[in-house]
This record gives sequence, structure tokens and C-alpha cells, in this order.
Amino acid sequence: MNAPPTLAVDFTERLKDKVRTETPLKLNSDSPDAQFTGRITDFRVVPVAPKPGETVSLNRLEIRMQINYTVNLERVEGGWPAERTFSHFAEFGTDRDLLSVQNELIRQIGDQLLEDIFNAAFNNW
Repeated sequence: MNAPPTLAVDFTERLKDKVRTETPLKLNSDSPDAQFTGRITDFRVVPVAPKPGETVSLNRLEIRMQINYTVNLERVEGGWPAERTFSHFAEFGTDRDLLSVQNELIRQIGDQLLEDIFNAAFNNW
């Protein structure tokens, strides 16, 4: 996996910020009300949209994560019985180098992953 070394830490911080600003929960590492654990399982570029003659006109950056969510409050039902997989992608033209668009694509994909994980975790609260 060729993910940037700070990807997991950056995503964790963004998820913390989202939970902190959009829920009444407080950040507490001693006895958290809710807890997320997870890992990035895939970060890859895949060629898509072949043109005639076997050339490719688009590439797709895909990011896949496995997330576990536990609720530690008696008054709230929640959590997931097992780890869940979340993934998204963004496409970019073959005329662009991944390094030149990587930060923008990671932000775009991360925004969607954050929404999906947050909604899956807190829609029933």
C-alpha cells in the first residue's frame, strides 16, 4: 500500500473533529462514550475508461477502510456487531500525475468516507 504516511492520523483527527462539532459527545480517552478503531486496508490507483487501442483515459484513486464502532453508554443502543468496510474513489485524467492531485483527491474521498462513517454510527442516536 502506497498511502501517504500521515493519512491514517489525518483521517483520525478529522473524524474526532466531526464527532466533537456535530454531537454532544466530549473527547475522553479514559472512558469514551463511543469508540472507533480501524485501519486503512487499501490505497491504490486503478486504470478505468479504456480508449480504443487499449489506452486508458482515466485513473481512479480508491481508499478502503475497516472500522469498528462501539458504544459504551447504557442509555444508547448502538455500535456495530462486526467491523465494517467503507470505501470511496475519485477519478483523475491520465494527463495528470497522482502526486499533483493526491492531496485534493484524498480530501475529496476523505470527506465522503467521514460522512458515511459518521452517518452509519450516529443516525440512530
